[in-house]
Amino acid sequence: MQEITVFKAHTSYIIDLLFTQDNHTLVSCGMDNVVKLWSLPNWEHLGSFGGHTKSINSLSLSPDGKTLATGSSNHTINLWSFPDGETHRTLQDRKKSVASVRISADGKWIAAGSYGGRAAVWSLSGKELVAIKASRDNLTSVAFSPDSRTLATSGLGDEIKLWEFPTGQPIGTLNGIAFSPDGRWLAIGAADKKIRIWEL
Repeated sequence: MQEITVFKAHTSYIIDLLFTQDNHTLVSCGMDNVVKLWSLPNWEHLGSFGGHTKSINSLSLSPDGKTLATGSSNHTINLWSFPDGETHRTLQDRKKSVASVRISADGKWIAAGSYGGRAAVWSLSGKELVAIKASRDNLTSVAFSPDSRTLATSGLGDEIKLWEFPTGQPIGTLNGIAFSPDGRWLAIGAADKKIRIWEL
């Protein structure tokens, strides 16, 4: 690995980054409450947009690249048209910091994990589908499986939990998880130093 450039991007801590699928843009956010866009490969600033009043903790881009979701410590999830940055919807489950947001691979759903251990899922049109009390600890990550039928949640506790979607029924508890991009494999890592592979 070779470091090719370093540049000043935000006025406070950077919390999340993502590359667009076309590999033309890097998106960044953090504790200065701003989303910023950077061009590849020259890393020029393309624009900024803001609407959250507190730290932006998580980013997720829809598969078609037209909707950006952000989760914030101001308890809200914003859905922005991308890349112009117009806010077209604000979602809120309850008054807790949102630590993680993910748009499903089919582009239909958005999940948010918040402090207090709760996960909520909406359609991109804003209809709330299910809310799950996933943990007694703060959630820090949510993720959909590639077929968008399973939701994984994890947080400050040791457990990673799987939930059937859209019912929200529990499937099982894991200690480390990764879905393969084609949806065929599930890898699980545990404290016994072993990786287990499941064929889905």
